[in-house]
Formats: sequence, structure tokens, C-alpha cells
Amino acid sequence: MSKTILPFLASILLCHASLSLAENEITVIYPNAQSDRDPRQEYFLDLLELALECTRVTHGDYQLKVYEENLPPSRIPVLVRNDRLINIMSSPVSEFLNTNMHAIPFPLLMGIQGVRVSLVHQDNQQIFAQVNHLNDFKKIIFGQGLGWIDTLILQDANLKVDTSGNYESLFAMLANKRIDALPRGVNEAFAELEQFKTLYMDLVIEPNMAFYYLLPVYFYVSKDNSALGERVFQGLKTAVKEGQFKQLFEQYYASTIAKLNLPNRKLFVLKNNHIPENTGSQVSEYLHPAIKSHFSETNKEQSPQ
Repeated sequence: MSKTILPFLASILLCHASLSLAENEITVIYPNAQSDRDPRQEYFLDLLELALECTRVTHGDYQLKVYEENLPPSRIPVLVRNDRLINIMSSPVSEFLNTNMHAIPFPLLMGIQGVRVSLVHQDNQQIFAQVNHLNDFKKIIFGQGLGWIDTLILQDANLKVDTSGNYESLFAMLANKRIDALPRGVNEAFAELEQFKTLYMDLVIEPNMAFYYLLPVYFYVSKDNSALGERVFQGLKTAVKEGQFKQLFEQYYASTIAKLNLPNRKLFVLKNNHIPENTGSQVSEYLHPAIKSHFSETNKEQSPQ
């Protein structure tokens, strides 16, 4: 459990103050980060613990563990599907995962992972100064992870993408100017910049533009473990009702969203062709206001459909 969740541990008791304790205990095992410098898992772990705590007395006690090894991203869904080593994961929604696993249809990040600002080398910031249309990106090389859905979305928009199967190497590629930009979610950019600044001091967040595409993040479990999925889903809904979800989200991301000055960025909207058609309707009520306000602006450009 990270330090972030400590201020509202007491308020978690509201989730189950008037209920009676069930007897059965479960063990929930979540994958480790992709590297020791990867800060992205902390929020999901705290949120998963909150959901399990909110259902402790209705569904029983639990142990929440993190698998010790850094697993390749491609292996994680295989292990979860087979309930081997780990039994729950978080991931951007995809047709493949929704077909082969039990999806918990709750957008854990309120859609902000789909707002992509770019890490760039400080020497290359001028490349983006005159970008006004999608066609202006044609000469820019974007970095993304091998197998990431983001890679497919950028390629679908006819943008150039160079990939790596190693998370940390993407930042080295950017520092060495092998790529021009590394788009990261609003929830990722500042935390990653902080983690890698001692290695790559020339990396900065480009201040004027952003991509947006529908990219909700769900928890997933095995189809044979739907009981865990239903428990986590119930816990998340309870956390929303009692206000703990909003509190946790804002503790992690409110200041980041403010610092990125999203309303004044040029927004380029891309189509995500790799999610189920009903995804938008499932998550629309949970989208963050920073995203909703973008769509009332006139300074956005839609990618070819």
C-alpha cells in the first residue's frame, strides 16, 4: 500500500460500517510494474485495495499481494486468463481482452489515459510549434511500446511509430533522438519524467498539443474467476457512492491535470478502432470533466474514420 491512500483509510470504514463479516478469505495477486522505474501501478493497487476493503464484510477477508517479478506485458493476460501466478490485471480496454477475459466495466482513470501529452527532447520542442493539422505530424516519429493499443491507434492515423518491447528503452530512444516524441497519458507523463530525470535530463513535456482517443482502463480477471470480478466491481461502485474513489483519484492526479493546462492545448482527436462499440456508452458517465470540456471546444481535429 502506498502512502497516498493513508489520508482516507478511516473513511473506507464507511463502505462497510453497518454490514456483517463473511467468513471466506481470498488471495488477490496483481502484477508488478514493468521495471523498477515504472510508477504506474501504485494508483491501481490503491484502487484495488479500496474496492476489496469496501466489500470485506459482504464478501470476506482478503490478502492483496504483488507478484515479485517484472513480467513482460504480453505474458500478463495469459497468466491471468489461466489463474496462474496472478489473478487480476489492469489494462486499456480491447476487443481481445473483452472477448477472452472477464472485464470489469469501470473506467479506473476516468478516461484521462486517453489524453496523451508528449515527452520530447528539449532540443526538439520547435518541431511541434507549427503543428496545426494531423498532416503536420507526418515527418514526426512517435515512440510506443510493442503490442500497445496506442501503437495501433497512431498507425491507423497514418503516423510514423517506432516501437520497443522494453519499457525503459523508450526513454533512452527519446533521449538519443531516435524518436521525436513519446506520447504518454495524463496520468503517466509527470510521474515518468520524475522517475527518469536523473538518467535523461533533457526530456521535457511538450506544452502546446495533445492527442485524445477513447482509452478507458479496466480491471480484468479470468472468466473462471468472475466472482472476484463481481466483487471488485461492487467495491468500485461503493467507493464512488461514498466519495472515496473521487478522493483517491484527485490525490493522485488533480495537480497533474491542472499543471498540464489541457484547455489551452491544441487537441487532435484520433479514432480507437480496437475497442468494443459499446465502450463509449459504458464509460461516458465517468469521463473526467477535463475531457468533456475538450469536446465543447472548436480547436480539435478529428482523424480520418
